[in-house]
Amino acid sequence: MNEELALKMDRTSAIYPVGVSEVERQYLGLVPSAKIKMARISEAPASLKKWNYTIAVKKIQTKN
Repeated sequence: MNEELALKMDRTSAIYPVGVSEVERQYLGLVPSAKIKMARISEAPASLKKWNYTIAVKKIQTKN
């Protein structure tokens, strides 16, 4: 990702008035995601979705 795109994407986290699209304000595009309903930024080289889940971890005893 180049610096210009990184700055635009960072600026989308600013506080905008209700009804103002932060993506449109930064002249970024949206495209449908393959597996979730939320669109993704078309210029982004990768997209990630945060999933909330818990993983159980079993404590393993080691020999000293």
